[in-house]
Amino acid sequence: MGYLALVAVSLMARTYCDVWMIQNGTAIEAAIIGRNRSLFLKHLMSYVYAMPLVRSLINSRIEVSD
Repeated sequence: MGYLALVAVSLMARTYCDVWMIQNGTAIEAAIIGRNRSLFLKHLMSYVYAMPLVRSLINSRIEVSD
């Protein structure tokens, strides 16, 4: 039961990170199109700062030892 809960929480965290990355990427593109340098840098830095956490959640795999 605990393993199932851990997998469910991991999948929910991964989905949240995916949605956040899509929204942030769209915000970066909107800042580029709008030629708003400060908004672009704000969203770019939030992307850079969050990347290690997002990558660790997306690329993490729970392995079961036999």
